[in-house]
Amino acid sequence: MTNAPELEYLRDQHLELARSIASRYGGHMAHLDAVEHGAVVLTDALRTIHGMTMRDRYLLRMAALLHSVGKYVNLRRNNEHTYHIIMGTDIFGLSDLEKEMVATIAYYNYKGTPSDDDEAFRRLPEGVKMTVIKLAALLRMAIALDQGETQKMTRLEAELARGELVVRYTSRRDTTLEQWTCREVNRFFAEVFGVNVR
Repeated sequence: MTNAPELEYLRDQHLELARSIASRYGGHMAHLDAVEHGAVVLTDALRTIHGMTMRDRYLLRMAALLHSVGKYVNLRRNNEHTYHIIMGTDIFGLSDLEKEMVATIAYYNYKGTPSDDDEAFRRLPEGVKMTVIKLAALLRMAIALDQGETQKMTRLEAELARGELVVRYTSRRDTTLEQWTCREVNRFFAEVFGVNVR
């Protein structure tokens, strides 16, 4: 997953735009940055098995930063509001299809299994549905790592070892909530990637 410096610079500029959009919708920026970081750590640890590109990783980072914008409208069904806000926003650096992918990944940020029962998923071309499923599983696990939205876990690392994705971190605080949430999310994650998170 190598990248040209110029392309990385452009992506960083586009991610700053996503941060600005999230901030405008009252996003908890420390949490969103933690989720983005967690998503990158998890994705990079799985690079030998996930079959995704640097562009997919970038779309995941976008979804991580924008996944909670719908809470600005209403906490109930915020995933639907998030989807519509992303779809209705001009996001420089994303094609129309990529914006739809980001919106759909964010739609599944905390519940549901991506399926054609949901209009958001059904509208996607068949060729990108598996990528969206993988990115949704990664996003959900990254959110679980900061479930309390208090950035308890520092020095986050992950590695694939003996058929498991082992997550290591440092914390001086109780991470029971995050560990429990990760175990709950692991069901979906293991279905998608064929590995358990520990």
